[in-house]
Amino acid sequence: MSNLPHPVDLHVGKRLRLIRQVRGITQQKLADRVGVTFQQIQKYEKGTNRIGASRLFEFSRALDVGVSFFFDGLEETPAQRLADGGRGHFQDSVFTSKEIYDIAQAFERIENPALRRKIVELIQVTAEDCSAGGKTPADDD
Repeated sequence: MSNLPHPVDLHVGKRLRLIRQVRGITQQKLADRVGVTFQQIQKYEKGTNRIGASRLFEFSRALDVGVSFFFDGLEETPAQRLADGGRGHFQDSVFTSKEIYDIAQAFERIENPALRRKIVELIQVTAEDCSAGGKTPADDD
């Protein structure tokens, strides 16, 4: 039997870390909320320790997500991810990456509707160019 973490434990740990960071909660604060040490949170996030069902339920309540959040994307096969264009799915109203969350937070602070519309258009055009194999300004750096 291998000592390597099971892929499901790795996935759940990554999702735990993602939502903890998105919520702006430290490992210590989360540990305090669920009654474990911050070292235990580190082990859960790395997938080296499995998270039991009752503990996973506690995490879901402490982080305000459904238990299913921790398994989102796990059932996708590589072919399904390719069919989706690698974009992933926004489930449980939670962003799939810290970068998207940061962009959304900054975007909400922009009060000018015309500027917001232009930013959305820029992102859409850039995404279309990239998916069509086009270069972006960052490619020239």
